[in-house]
Amino acid sequence: MMNKPAPEFAFANLNGETVSLASLRGKVVVVDFWATWCGPCRMTMPLLQEFVERKPEGVEFISMDVWEDDTSKVRPFLADFGYTFNVLYGNNQIASSYEVTGIPTLVIIDKDGIIRYRHVGYDPGADQKLIWQTEDLLKKSAQSTT
Repeated sequence: MMNKPAPEFAFANLNGETVSLASLRGKVVVVDFWATWCGPCRMTMPLLQEFVERKPEGVEFISMDVWEDDTSKVRPFLADFGYTFNVLYGNNQIASSYEVTGIPTLVIIDKDGIIRYRHVGYDPGADQKLIWQTEDLLKKSAQSTT
């Protein structure tokens, strides 16, 4: 478990809407840093789709495309596999500020904007870990308000 403030971000998603970390305050946020050319990212995507379909209420999932030379490949890639992620086009600066040194990197941010968990690389149990960790953060948040 970690205890580090999450760097702010604001990027456009595939619909042209700006999504910022500040706008998600009050929710547990999972950010997946990835790219279409990344083999381990591709292996993780079906697990992340499972998570998105089962995530607890109060959890937001952001798919942050980084280190991508040709972003025109993103939309067809998602459509080919039926992924329904809220994808933001990130950049090297945001990857660096989140200390992303390899992808996929999953970061779980609590309701107060603090990074609590980080996972790097492919993990066949990623969807289960994300459910457990986000539920844990939601419970801790509920306990602190009672």
